[in-house]
Amino acid sequence: MKKTLLSFAAVLATAFFITGAHAQMPEKGAKNTMTLPNGEVIWDLNGDYELLVERYGPAKSEYGNYHRDPFIRITQEGKAFSAIRSKGDFWYKAGTETARGKLNKGGFEEVQIIWHSALLDAKGQISEDGNKIVIDDGEKVKHTYTRK
Repeated sequence: MKKTLLSFAAVLATAFFITGAHAQMPEKGAKNTMTLPNGEVIWDLNGDYELLVERYGPAKSEYGNYHRDPFIRITQEGKAFSAIRSKGDFWYKAGTETARGKLNKGGFEEVQIIWHSALLDAKGQISEDGNKIVIDDGEKVKHTYTRK
């Protein structure tokens, strides 16, 4: 019984992982995608975005969360992308990065949040239509980008 339950849990976890990875995979010719010279289809993140910044821990209670609307421009060359502030504020200058990374056919190959000049390794997800991006380091900050 115990062995069957463990096997069932493993199958369920595998199915959940595969379904989640598949939901993020773009289809050739779909909106917001590009085909690389090697034939790989990846998300085309180029565009203007609104940014919701959600902090964790003491920074959340002291500074809260905030929106940047629509001051973030994501530019992409091949697999590499960079999210840049179009306008500055009290904390950051215009033209500085909020995030950077590389894509693959399943979504993010690697992604980092730029947080007060530090590079925070993070995990990211792209919505099924490619219009919403969530990047989360799991400790300090979570960025949600919504395409305009």
